[in-house]
Amino acid sequence: MEKHRQHYLHAADRALQNYDSGKACIAVRKQVGHIGFSGYSMVKFRAEGASGSYLVTVYYAEGDRNIHDYRTAIRSHLLWLEALDRDTDLVVQRPVHNLSGDFITDVESIGDRPFLVTLLRWVDGDLVWDNYGDEAFVDLPSGILHNVGSVLGELHRHSSRWTPPEGFTRPGSEPEKLQLDLNRLRPAADDGRIGACDFAVLERTVCQIIEQVTEMDRSPRFRGLLHGDFSCGNCIAHGDEIRPIDFDWCRFGHFLADVGWCFAVNPMSSTRCEAFLHGYEQQCKFPDNHLRTIESFFIESCIRLLSWRAGNPEEVFPTLPRFVEGVCRKYLEREPFVLEWMEEL
Repeated sequence: MEKHRQHYLHAADRALQNYDSGKACIAVRKQVGHIGFSGYSMVKFRAEGASGSYLVTVYYAEGDRNIHDYRTAIRSHLLWLEALDRDTDLVVQRPVHNLSGDFITDVESIGDRPFLVTLLRWVDGDLVWDNYGDEAFVDLPSGILHNVGSVLGELHRHSSRWTPPEGFTRPGSEPEKLQLDLNRLRPAADDGRIGACDFAVLERTVCQIIEQVTEMDRSPRFRGLLHGDFSCGNCIAHGDEIRPIDFDWCRFGHFLADVGWCFAVNPMSSTRCEAFLHGYEQQCKFPDNHLRTIESFFIESCIRLLSWRAGNPEEVFPTLPRFVEGVCRKYLEREPFVLEWMEEL
């Protein structure tokens, strides 16, 4: 692991030589992020130079894949960031061109793999919520969550009006992916970590969600580029201003998928949910039956999160029965839950 980390640092250092960034260098020999996405992974470092602070991202392919196959997708997400910086008042991680005028810098093979490297302007401030991934409720003032929702609405409003350039490529959201996520949970049902009755309810719920998603309004007003990983943990607070970060998972789909994901990774009380949704609607109008749509994407997101854990045979799911009873059964019975369920569980 340490050997690979040195390779990532070396790639970042070499790439920085290709930017007019005030002789920026890695400020602390410590990575600030390491995540995977659909065939490739990213390692992130902070760099400092005379012209400011930067986020350096080193991309490498997983397994026997070729990182150059993902060049267009990586550049596409940077094109959206550039458009958001140009077209809105949002403060985002603006991409920086290298000396060749490209957003992406190639670094020749180090060890057994080549790298692609990008440079973004660093966004100053503090994380709105720094407990990403645990099950603690987001306990923030309603005013902050109103502003967080407003920022997401502004992202979606821009997406609904922006025409991506020719060749723009990002993944899409297909209902079949939810079925794949459920299938990844099946081994946990087979070995008893998930009860048979609970898994049967999950199966019925997935079928209902796929039917619901298929019937959703496909108007450009409600579909386009999503952040893909929007949460309080991916928002920076700078005074009263909320600044979204980490667009690496951006994809095409229904806008309310971002809301469902945010509620799944950042559980909120009903008051906080309502503040978030009110802020969102001030920027981007909801479609008809929007709470049912958010509930669909909320459950989809929870199943995706569960599926990531199922591959570990030692992983158990002690809260799953409550989720099945308090969420899935209500969904199947068409009983609204998105503004009440967290306080009941």
